[in-house]
Amino acid sequence: MILHCTLAGSGRTRTQHARNWASGGRFLVALLTIAAFCSGWGSGPALAQLGARIVGGVPAPEGELQFQACLSIGRQDGICSCGGTLVSADWVITAAHCVVNQRTGAVAAPDAIRIRLGSVYRDQKGTVVGARQVIAHERYNRSTLENDIALVRLTSPVSLPAVTLEPGTGIPQRVLQVTASPWATVAGWGDMVGSQSVVKVAQALQKAEVPIVDNATCSASMAYLAGPIDDRRICAGLSEGGVDSCNGDSGGPLLLRLDGTRWVQVGIVSYGHEECGKPGHYGVYTRVAAFQPWIARAMGQTNQADAVAARPPAPAPVTPGALGAAPTIVKEAGKNNLAIRIAMSKRDLRLGDSFDLTISSPIGG
Repeated sequence: MILHCTLAGSGRTRTQHARNWASGGRFLVALLTIAAFCSGWGSGPALAQLGARIVGGVPAPEGELQFQACLSIGRQDGICSCGGTLVSADWVITAAHCVVNQRTGAVAAPDAIRIRLGSVYRDQKGTVVGARQVIAHERYNRSTLENDIALVRLTSPVSLPAVTLEPGTGIPQRVLQVTASPWATVAGWGDMVGSQSVVKVAQALQKAEVPIVDNATCSASMAYLAGPIDDRRICAGLSEGGVDSCNGDSGGPLLLRLDGTRWVQVGIVSYGHEECGKPGHYGVYTRVAAFQPWIARAMGQTNQADAVAARPPAPAPVTPGALGAAPTIVKEAGKNNLAIRIAMSKRDLRLGDSFDLTISSPIGG
């Protein structure tokens, strides 16, 4: 399908869509006030180039962020389309815009996704597993990127440390409410240069330190892209610019480190200005704490359904006398010169007994 568009304005999501599926990072919706009119798409706030990678960061040491996931979606080369994080032995959390076709709204088929875990490299080492199930938030909005969250279930559990998700209440939330903005860490394999004209892709996982920005300040500079910044989102970045998530980082984590050891994920890379690290602009992330009920429900209902499916069916109740009637049924089948005759090797049967049935016909063939 060819889309004919008239595009005015600038913006970016943090996921490059080569093949309709996000194939790289922060769904930089810089598009927004972009008036984009495309045949087959409609009009309204469109999503310009999707994608994002860490700008102004440093290589992440091997073994530090083992929960970081590289999601290859609809690609034969296995290279990262988006980031994600391992939240349990068989679940990865990511951005909905990574797994939802931005044109049709269809969710990516599990067999189109490969997940690499436990490696700092985007295309080698670590553990590679397939996807068993893909769950995008049912109220994800492709135009405004509201509810930009999704879960991918692995085909088999992995033995790697999972990240701790920010709870609805607790220490991580209190940390974010202090007067001095705490510093957070964002990581990914996205672009390391923010300019659209210069692309330098990270071969090894990059991380960067960015301060959390209060929602009011963030909304003042970012609301024009996809609407006001509400409690379902969290922002981070330097007002002077230079450090940011970028194209290819979509779905990756925004992390706090508690007590110098424990990583807590507070956000999911969602979108930002098309020029990553632009002064006066911030990266916008899906706030994990706001979606804890949805996460628990999605994972819990799925696991419960699997448990029911795996449970062997209960044996059908036996009506008294039913077994005793069996010989009569066999006897009746042999009457009146019927073409099929059935003989049982035993007559007195009880639950658990084995027996043979001999079926024969007087008619050849």
